[in-house]
Amino acid sequence: MHFDWQHSSIVPLLLTARNPPLFENPDPKPPKGIEKLSLPEDYASLSPEEKSHTNELHRRRMLFYLYVVFNDRAGRQWSGNIVTLKEALLRLATHWDQLVDGNQEQIQCAVHFDPKEAEEFFVLEDNWFKASILVEHWRSILDDLGQDGWVKHESYEDVVEKNHQLKKQWLAEAEDGDDFISVDRFWPFQDHEELD
Repeated sequence: MHFDWQHSSIVPLLLTARNPPLFENPDPKPPKGIEKLSLPEDYASLSPEEKSHTNELHRRRMLFYLYVVFNDRAGRQWSGNIVTLKEALLRLATHWDQLVDGNQEQIQCAVHFDPKEAEEFFVLEDNWFKASILVEHWRSILDDLGQDGWVKHESYEDVVEKNHQLKKQWLAEAEDGDDFISVDRFWPFQDHEELD
């Protein structure tokens, strides 16, 4: 027997399952888009009982909304980086009991982190976050340089010069030989030759 695997996909079981109970849509029909939710305009005039019901419905809608927003890329190829992936896995493991709605005895989390590893990761994440802010600042200096390295044709020469000066400045501020090598080899805006 011959199988044609060309249009097959292998995905984690999570992507074939329903939303976790905590994130179920409280409305009978799914929303048409993902517009930000708000309380009704007449909220202030509602009775305490109606406010309580409205608050609970709004909370459940917000959970569903956030779940949809943060899982919009589910099923697509991972295009992030290892830091954001590990952060998502760490948060998943930490809040597993909330995701399985009290069924953690039946459904065990497949991901585990020891406390020391988690602590070391949070230091790395903080440094990564600061570096990301710095790189985004540099991108703005470099005429909003795109993630792919493309710049507007009319500003290309200026961006190349600014990039050169920025790198030169950081090389001059290197504290030792290792710092110098790190900046030189891992500069985020390296010039690469395009080959046919």
